Amino acid sequence: MKSRLLSVWSKLKNNWPIKLLSLLISMILWLLVVQYINPEDTRRIDNIKIQLNMEDSVPAGEGLVLVTDFDESMSLTYTASRDVIAVLNTDRITAYVDLSSATSSGEYSFPVKVDTGGQNITIVDQSLKNVTLKFEKSATAQVKINVNVSGNVKEGYIKNDPVCVPSVLNIEGPESKVNQIVSAEVLVEDNEYSQTMVYSCDYKFVDIQGNEVSKDFITSDYEKIDVSITVLKTKILPITATIVNSSGGYDNNFAVLSIDPGTINVAGSEEVLDTMNSYDLGTIDVAEKTDNFEQTYVVSLQNGIKNIDEISSVKVSIDFGDIRTKTIRFTNFAIENVAEGQNVNVTDKYIDVTFRGIASDIAKLQESDVSIVIDCQNKPQTNGVNSMPIYAVIPENYKVGVVGKYYVMADVS
Repeated sequence: MKSRLLSVWSKLKNNWPIKLLSLLISMILWLLVVQYINPEDTRRIDNIKIQLNMEDSVPAGEGLVLVTDFDESMSLTYTASRDVIAVLNTDRITAYVDLSSATSSGEYSFPVKVDTGGQNITIVDQSLKNVTLKFEKSATAQVKINVNVSGNVKEGYIKNDPVCVPSVLNIEGPESKVNQIVSAEVLVEDNEYSQTMVYSCDYKFVDIQGNEVSKDFITSDYEKIDVSITVLKTKILPITATIVNSSGGYDNNFAVLSIDPGTINVAGSEEVLDTMNSYDLGTIDVAEKTDNFEQTYVVSLQNGIKNIDEISSVKVSIDFGDIRTKTIRFTNFAIENVAEGQNVNVTDKYIDVTFRGIASDIAKLQESDVSIVIDCQNKPQTNGVNSMPIYAVIPENYKVGVVGKYYVMADVS
């Protein structure tokens, strides 16, 4: 018996047509089982991202913004025939929320919908069936930016006021939150500021009490603020002025000039400050001043120079001291710089001019020491008799000046 079985096994083992037939029969049997005995199967898909599309949505069209943090995924259980499961593309299966019912501010519960991507499956369960979302009316605002700078500069230099770009922020978000924000605060920190630098900085929103307001649900036209910190050299400049007398003389040789304050602390670029040795108020004409006087000057610095002490004005005092006066009559006149083609002749016979100065020089001053001059400045004069200003030319070693303004009549032809 045993030998007979071995003989049959040997014939089967070496007969390839029988082997192929057996394999074919097995496959047919498997297909029959799959198709008729157990045609469907149940499967599960995890981590399906639930999509929210606010762009071009109904709430967006109504001017609403979402004020709920939403980052949800779900699992899905489905059934399908085994042949469908074998070729199923799970990437085509999506979950989404239809927001069309949100037309005003408030909280809504939305069903989570599933799109199978046209694939022949049946959804039997999903881990998240509904989501709750809150909407609020959108608002916009423009808020100022405050920059705080922390850190030192080397001696003899200061930090200029920071300049930021942009200078304001345009924001948009939920009305209740936007209305809280009064400013955007920026902090610039460095160990030492030695040269002009630009820092790209984050910022935070604060309310009227200075409390931070979160940026959640707030959009802004800039994510970073560029802050320029300029380092300026400092210098203390003496404040100066010059006494002049437009009628003639050298009052600056006896009048005492006082300026309060006498110095001004400024800052600017090294190139500019190195060329500045004083802050000059210019000339002070004392021709028509008969007594000691005070005068206030507004401080106006050139562009790029910072007034560190914020001195807005200075007071100038002029004291003529213990002086004497003398009046002298002049009958001779010098006429200078007459315009080409014109003639000028003084019609007045004389003029009386009063001088002031230190006693010794006033005592010795004579008519012969002084020239009375009419300066036409090479400008054409109006034909006919004109009133024309004069000035006195006094020797430089005399501490004397003219008191007042004087005019003579002259015929121009």
